[in-house]
Formats: sequence, C-alpha cells, structure tokens
Amino acid sequence: MAVVDSGRHPIRPTRPLPVWPKPERRNSNSSSGCLKPIKTAEGFQKPPKNNTVAIETLRDLFTQTEVHLWDDHPKQPNGLVVDCPLNTKLSNIIGRYWNQRYNLFSKFDQGIKMDVEGWFSVTPEAIAKHQARRCCGTKGGSGTIVDCFTGVGGNVIQFAQQTNCQRVIAIDIDSRKLQFAIHNAKIYGIDRSKVMFMLDDAMVVGPKLRGDVVFLSPPWGGPDYLKHKTFDINTMLKPCGGQALFDMAKKIAPKIVMFLPKNVDPNQLAELALSASPPWSLEVEKNYLNGRLKAVTAYFTKIRW
Repeated sequence: MAVVDSGRHPIRPTRPLPVWPKPERRNSNSSSGCLKPIKTAEGFQKPPKNNTVAIETLRDLFTQTEVHLWDDHPKQPNGLVVDCPLNTKLSNIIGRYWNQRYNLFSKFDQGIKMDVEGWFSVTPEAIAKHQARRCCGTKGGSGTIVDCFTGVGGNVIQFAQQTNCQRVIAIDIDSRKLQFAIHNAKIYGIDRSKVMFMLDDAMVVGPKLRGDVVFLSPPWGGPDYLKHKTFDINTMLKPCGGQALFDMAKKIAPKIVMFLPKNVDPNQLAELALSASPPWSLEVEKNYLNGRLKAVTAYFTKIRW
C-alpha cells in the first residue's frame, strides 16, 4: 500500500452516531403510517429486481428530500469562455466548466490544480460543504470519514474544515489526482494531521478500514451520462457497479453517502438498501444549485432492529 501522507495517527474506532442532521431547506414526501419490511423465517423480504417495487418495499425506511443551495460567485453566459488560459483543444472540452470555476473552488485564483477529469467530476463547493455538514453532524462529531474516490479533493477539503470531523481518510488510485488534492487542501489551510491521503485502490483497501461515515463519489463515466434518460448505477458507474460499491462500503461504516447523477433511478438505490439484511434506511436528496438540479445524494443508514 503506497501512502502519500504518512498518517501516523491511528484510525479511530467506530462508534454510534446520531441520525443524519436535517438539511437547511428540504421538502419531504415520505409515506407515513406504513409498516417496516416484514421479517420471515427466511429473513427480511427483498423485492424482485425491477424498477417498480423497491421503494414500496422499503416503505417508511425511504425518504425523498430536496436542498436548494446558492452561491454569489461571478458567472459567464453559458457557452462563453472568458480568458481561459488553456489551449484550444482543452477549451473545447471544459469551456463551460471553466465558466463555473468559482462554483467548484471559491479559491480557484489562489492556485487550484485540476486535471481534465477533475473539471467535470469535482463536487461544487456549495454542495460539498452541505454534504460535509450532514456527514459530520452537530452532536459529538463523526469521528472518521472515509472518502473512497478523493479526486482533486473538493469533498475532502470540506470534510476537514468541519470542527466536528476528527479524521479524514482520503483514497484515490490516481497519484496525480492525489497530489492535486494535497495541493488544493493546502490552499484552503487544511491541517495535514487531520487528513491521511492514501494512494490505493478503494475496492481493495476499503474493507480493511473502519470509520463512522464512508463517502462515495465514483466516476460517472464523463459528461456523456447526460445523454441517457436514466443513469444505471449497475452498468454506468466506474470502476464497478453500485451493488459492489455498496457491499464494500458497508464493511467500513454504518453510514454510507453516495453522490450520483441527477438522472439516477431512486428504485435502484432502494434495491441497494434492501440488499442488506436487515435493510438499511435510505434518504434520496436532490441537490439544487442556483435554482438548477445538479445531482443526487443518497444517505444510507444501518438500522438497529
């Protein structure tokens, strides 16, 4: 295992956590007065693999919410690339992302570094900050957060800035991305003793770790995901399907957060929650930024029956 940051501080043991903190603005359409999944002699009932019954089977363990976030960073009209210091080829690829650079990192002008993939895969700062507040909670802190797909560090920076977060383990298989994440964290004044950067395959090293929350923002396959009416987490996520990611993550922590495209199928997320025995609770949160739906965050929690 190659470690970029020595990270000599021991990984803190898992401990019980409070429920997910409520987002600042949310609208819930969860069902009420429904029973929990029924336990039989063969175990908890699970639905057949289709797109119609998973949510109904989860019943009161399933919630849909919305959060509306805003930023005040300057913007350019869509499609207009202003003073982009990149060559023409790169400008054509990431032109519209360049216009949103301050949405991605408010301190972009202080020397933020990203590769091409980072431009369209990093979590916008306002959303990353909101996710960090929910993951870290407000009572007693969250102990250790494991970020399995660190990328250029957008989420890691926000996790580490939360006073209730005591430790962040940041994993990525790409050494260049990890070096950018370390560099960007330094720009935000992140205490290096609080973050352990690991150059490794999360699917291999993940099950060996223990934490309180595991954060998954796996590659979506590039901007082409928008060409599909529905994003299939079983075939379109990288490096493997959603089920394999969920199975790996639940070995790490009792709470899993997945950051996914806005066109993801909530029923597939419900199927993940039902794949555990007993089923985990699931909150599917739509993330709006400046009035536009940007993505979906799924919050899974292990239930103590």
